[in-house]
Amino acid sequence: MIVALRGKIAELEAQKVQQMVDEGWDESSLQSRDFNRRISEMKDKLTDITESLILSGWSEEDPFAASQEIFNKIVDQEVQVHSARSRAEEYRKLVEQMSARLTSLPSLTLQYARLERELMLNENLYLTMKQKYEESRITEAGQRGKVRILDPALVARKVKPNKKMNLMAGIFIGLGLGVGYAFLREYLDNTIKAVEHLERKGLAVLGIIPDMIHASGSRIKNKQILNPSKGGTDFRRRLITYEDPKSPVSESYRSLRTNITYASVDKKIKSILVTSPQPGEGKSTTVANLAIAFAQLRKRTLLIDADLRKPVQHNVFDQPRGPGVSEYLIGNVEDFNTIIRPTKVDDLFLVTAGGLPPNPSELLGSKRMSELVDRLESEWDIILFDSPPIVAVTDSSMISSEIDALVLVVKAGSTDRAAVDRAMDTIANVGSPLIGAILNGANPETLAGKYSYYYSYYNYYYHSETES
Repeated sequence: MIVALRGKIAELEAQKVQQMVDEGWDESSLQSRDFNRRISEMKDKLTDITESLILSGWSEEDPFAASQEIFNKIVDQEVQVHSARSRAEEYRKLVEQMSARLTSLPSLTLQYARLERELMLNENLYLTMKQKYEESRITEAGQRGKVRILDPALVARKVKPNKKMNLMAGIFIGLGLGVGYAFLREYLDNTIKAVEHLERKGLAVLGIIPDMIHASGSRIKNKQILNPSKGGTDFRRRLITYEDPKSPVSESYRSLRTNITYASVDKKIKSILVTSPQPGEGKSTTVANLAIAFAQLRKRTLLIDADLRKPVQHNVFDQPRGPGVSEYLIGNVEDFNTIIRPTKVDDLFLVTAGGLPPNPSELLGSKRMSELVDRLESEWDIILFDSPPIVAVTDSSMISSEIDALVLVVKAGSTDRAAVDRAMDTIANVGSPLIGAILNGANPETLAGKYSYYYSYYNYYYHSETES
């Protein structure tokens, strides 16, 4: 109990010193006197407890002896020593705090002096500028003006530009340049753009294939139709007849199928060679979709990739390229049926090109090829050949005499008219059974005139089937 009371007395002494430092009290203040009173009460309580301990026998001396007073003094001195130590610790902390403040005082003094010096300089500068300003005003007021009016100002009148005249001139010049550019472009454009261009050359138009982007690009649900093939060419392969059979483009391929079927009245057409005047006309896409259209009639259809230079049908139908036609023609494959592959379309089978031989023209014009065509015509309902461009190489000419019909694919706005003439001369020289041409990639501008009903019919067919 003595130790506990002594600790409380020391704690009160420390609080008193701390409050006196923080609040600025002195010994005569009300708060200091309150702390002194509480400390005095604690000391009195400590004295009472000490006396009680002595009277109860804790001290060996006689309670009435003089040692009681000494014992009380010892206890009181220990309390004072403990309190003094507490005050000394608080004063030490105060000294450290003041020392820290004193260390920052020189820099603050220096900064204050610098700011005071700048203030004085700015005040002097301001007074000097104000004095110069007043002097200038006095000088200006004492001088006479040297300006005099010679002529009064006139009201401005707008002369240029003449908006009406410029607008009319722009309209006439723009119309003239536009019409002139249109005529010049039409005159310099030597491509097949309309059906009439093919009819003037004596070609029967078997079918018109609309451009896929204009005809059905926004309505195709399966966006993979518009993706390019994995082949090495830069044009797109689209099996739209299989992927979207209700589209206008698919209907155009079915119309082409019907026209080819009844193109000859002399004999039934069973083998068809599809070629083009130059590369990039869309013959591979056309023959692939045409083969699907024949297969949809439940006819056993065989598609043979006879392009032994740049074959693409294996990529179109996602099949391996070999073994194919080239392996059969050179004798590496004896049984032709082993290279016939089924496709994802019912009743449609594919024979790929195989390896690329060094002499494709000789292989396609060989006796083995001729015998193969005769045998296939007796076994299949329809056989379609995808061949290279007829103007570029002679591969198509070598096998065109063995088939029943030859179809020429012409791309609107791309095929040169001179290339069509050369292709027709080549076909006439070898005596190939040309039954007509296909206008591929047609658009509403291409079909202007008497063939413009194609687009309206195809769109009507598509929307009516969709609503049903």
